[in-house]
Amino acid sequence: MSIASNTEPSAFLANYLPYLLHRADSLISQPFHAELTSLGLQMSEWRVLAVLDRRGPSPIGLLTDETMLPQPTVTHAVARLEERCDVTRIRSDHDRRQRIVALTDAGVAKVMTLITRAHEHETAVLDAVSMHDASGELRRLLTELIRRLEASSG
Repeated sequence: MSIASNTEPSAFLANYLPYLLHRADSLISQPFHAELTSLGLQMSEWRVLAVLDRRGPSPIGLLTDETMLPQPTVTHAVARLEERCDVTRIRSDHDRRQRIVALTDAGVAKVMTLITRAHEHETAVLDAVSMHDASGELRRLLTELIRRLEASSG
């Protein structure tokens, strides 16, 4: 068995869509994730805040699905956000045992600032590589791919 000596992805990975999507995500997100870290936030906390901004008050199960993170990771992120008073847990009207996670006023202010910064980072990255004009078509294709994959899985 030989070990590849260069750092280039194998011919397989160089054309493997999941790998390419993950690598692009990592390269685009890196500057923003560094900013989150400097603010004392973990990526999981950012995802929870962003989902709550989009969905409104939500149970942990929905947050897990929407953030695409394991349930224990989401639970720990919610606990940290609650300690910072960015979210609160309220009792569900439908199931008294279930807790619903909601943004506080401080959490709303924080997520609005972070969304603005995320858009700025995205624009800067795409402009730096002269891909801003093509990003609309890429978004359309990815949205359609996601729609079709979700429709075929369920």
